[in-house]
Amino acid sequence: MEINLKFEDVIKDESLRAEIVETVSGLIYNDISRKTQEMVDKAIRDNVNIAVTSILSNLINLHLDTEFSITNDYGKKDKVDTLRNRIAWIIEKQTKIINTTYESEKSVLSKLVESTVKSELEKFKTEFNGIVNKQLIESCLDEATKRLKAAIGLK
Repeated sequence: MEINLKFEDVIKDESLRAEIVETVSGLIYNDISRKTQEMVDKAIRDNVNIAVTSILSNLINLHLDTEFSITNDYGKKDKVDTLRNRIAWIIEKQTKIINTTYESEKSVLSKLVESTVKSELEKFKTEFNGIVNKQLIESCLDEATKRLKAAIGLK
């Protein structure tokens, strides 16, 4: 069984019908507008991200590979190098263990290893001294007890 109803037959009042049509069409319009805006925003965001990533990647590579002149302490141009090579040189220099008495000449790795070893040695020293002191006190007490017993004639 199929029932066919016409909108005009159900709602006879023209002003009520116009208000319902206006409300429903407004809801539909707002929903379509929101969905369209979301789709446009997503498309713009995706395309901008792709474009920015590509441009920044090319720009970074360009600057990493651009040659520049290094100057010495007196302002004289020393040699030509690239930022990429300079970064690699700094990383290589800072990851070597350098044994020197001058703090300014030590690499980051040297300072880290030195401070770690120093703190671990301090912990060991504290524990070792505690054990030695305990054993020394025990042996001194044992010896003192033996001598005291011998002095008063106890076995």
